[in-house]
Formats: sequence, structure tokens, C-alpha cells
Amino acid sequence: MPEKLLKTYGTFDPSKPICSAALLLRCYKELIGERNMSHISKAKTQIKQPDPNLLRRAVELVAGQQLGEVATYYLDWNMRKQQTPLALFVPNLKRGIAVVVDPTTGELQFVGDFYGVQPIVTEIQGSIIQTYTSLAVMQALAAQGYVVEVQEGTDGQMVLTGVTYD
Repeated sequence: MPEKLLKTYGTFDPSKPICSAALLLRCYKELIGERNMSHISKAKTQIKQPDPNLLRRAVELVAGQQLGEVATYYLDWNMRKQQTPLALFVPNLKRGIAVVVDPTTGELQFVGDFYGVQPIVTEIQGSIIQTYTSLAVMQALAAQGYVVEVQEGTDGQMVLTGVTYD
């Protein structure tokens, strides 16, 4: 291990400072086996086993509202493409946000590098969840024979009404 560090960081001269504090911390982390971690975050939701078609439609609707676009990748902290079945890019979210379903838990999750854009990410997540939930309720009401009416409420809320005519 010391040979690797010397090769990476140069020769050791006891009369000079070893390195800056940042470099010293990096050396220490490598010595103990800790690697620099990606800045990718994963935000979990309460939605389980979402309908893939409704989820895609919800993301498409949010993309339209936010002047964004749907993609099959997002960008990691180093601006490298990470493939995913469904992602969304909006003007103030240049790295995008992946919309994924955890294969083991079935939980809807949002994945991406959210550093410096957390308020925008929170807004986008909320819009996708609200839109998906509204579409799912509309589909469930229609399946039960209701005629679904949608009205825009206050503060961007949607009011869904299921009406049946006997």
C-alpha cells in the first residue's frame, strides 16, 4: 500500500510538508479503503407497484408543464449518462432526474445528483407524485363506472369528482 501512495502522491521529503489538508484526507481515505462517493441520491416514496403506463404519462405531463423532456438517461455528478427506463429533464435541472421502481420493493423512487437543486427536485417529485396519483384515481373511478370530472383548485391543486348517473 505505501508504494501505491508514493506512486500516486510523489516522493516523501521529511523537510517539507507532506501535502495540503485536503490531499492528506484523500490519502487517509484511500489508506483505509474508503473511496470518493458519488453524489447520487435516491428519494423514496410511498407509492408501491406503480402502473408503468400511468407513471410514464405522469412524467410526460409534468415535462409538458415544466417545458422539459422525457429521456432514458440522467447525468451523474460527473455529467456521465446513466441509463434508466424513465427520466425527466427540465430547464433548471440540467442533470435530470430518474424515475425508477425498485425491483425488490416495488417502491417508486427518484434518483439523481440533486446537489444545489434540491428545491427544484422536491417540486418536480411532488408534481410527478400528484399527477400520477390523480391519473390512478381517475382510472380507478372510471373502472368502477364513474364519469370523472377534473377541475383546477386553488394553489395548483386538482379537484377530481366521480359522478355516476343511474
